[in-house]
Amino acid sequence: MRTTWGIATILTLSLTGCFDLETHATPAFVADDVRVEVPTGNFRALGGQGEVMTLADEVATDVNGWVAELAGEFGEMLTELSDHPPTRKDGEWRVYGPFDAEDGEDVSFMIRIEGDESRAAFEFLAGRAGADTDAMGMIFAGELSEDDASRRGRIMLDFDEIWQIEDLRPEFGGESFGGVIEISFDRELDSKAKTVELSFDGFRYTNDEEDLEYRDEAYLFDRQPDGAGEFHFATWGTFDEEGWSGPERERLTVDMVWDASEAGRARGQVLEVEGEGDLLFGDIVMEECFDPGFSLTWADVNDPYRGLGGYSEGDASACRLDASVFDS
Repeated sequence: MRTTWGIATILTLSLTGCFDLETHATPAFVADDVRVEVPTGNFRALGGQGEVMTLADEVATDVNGWVAELAGEFGEMLTELSDHPPTRKDGEWRVYGPFDAEDGEDVSFMIRIEGDESRAAFEFLAGRAGADTDAMGMIFAGELSEDDASRRGRIMLDFDEIWQIEDLRPEFGGESFGGVIEISFDRELDSKAKTVELSFDGFRYTNDEEDLEYRDEAYLFDRQPDGAGEFHFATWGTFDEEGWSGPERERLTVDMVWDASEAGRARGQVLEVEGEGDLLFGDIVMEECFDPGFSLTWADVNDPYRGLGGYSEGDASACRLDASVFDS
């Protein structure tokens, strides 16, 4: 998913030549605030491990590919705006715009920022070219605070509002989005502790190959000061191309837990929920364990899927963590 829409360029061109003797220093987002860092060890060099481990790594990489990029872009934009006077003031808010797109697209933007050296809040509105503020919708919003020991904040993206503006849609290529995502984070600066959560409200995503619903699911990355942690994500989709499911939707969940050495355990499930789903033999539960180098030490799948072959291997006694880690 693309997140760069040339917004920073539009703002820079619109504000060129405008300088303010008053500084507006506020904290800015950085990519590390929201980067998900699951254990990988020699994973990429070895060229493949357990299926659940592989999926967890792919999802973390995908999330980092747009969430971390998004946070970095917002940070750069807020830093750029701090060097320029606002178009106007609205109480404590500095208001920039509205500005029409420079390339002739039927799009306009407006940004509102307020805060001080320890905190910032922002609202990003968009509409058609020439729109007044009442006709603009809030597509992004967020807040950020920091002190000497920690940083915390959130970003909200409203894809329903984005999709109301036709000239923004081509920026997503052949992909289609809807619903709302909220990204929140809390991290310590002097340890490995970090929590990143993505909450979905009616979010949906389709392209030429996938049609996924996230409904009211959440992604969670939670790491303790010593490096032990957990990762969870869930989505809804059809898995009929796999041969063990038909056209109905099932719920896919992946959970991974690891200790301070980064040895751990992963569980993947494909579940029929409240009568929805058409799996070949009912729910699928896949279990895997890995060592500190992220090498697979054991894998198994529940009966009767075990009888399909090609998945179970290793010895469960090699697991550093037992299945109870998923009970909490």
